[in-house]
Amino acid sequence: MNKRDDYLHAHLYGCVNDLVAHLGKTGVLEVPAWWDYQDSPEREIFSWWLVSDNMARRLKEAGYCILDFEEEIYLWGRTTHGIAIWSDASVMKALGF
Repeated sequence: MNKRDDYLHAHLYGCVNDLVAHLGKTGVLEVPAWWDYQDSPEREIFSWWLVSDNMARRLKEAGYCILDFEEEIYLWGRTTHGIAIWSDASVMKALGF
């Protein structure tokens, strides 16, 4: 493995679409369906991922949608699909790879 793969294995925990849908439906968490990046038009959020606090911080600093639930659970709203996360150049750049 390389540093990128090691990082993703350690900080990207899994897809949690059903959990986020449940939290939104029950009113526990306000869940956006769209995200407005600083330099591009609003984009639809296609999936939700549970990530570490380190990965959440890096993505949030780059303008990605991060929900902080109870300051312990970090949810990343991914606005792309059909491409593996490890091969998404903008995400890898935001993470420092």
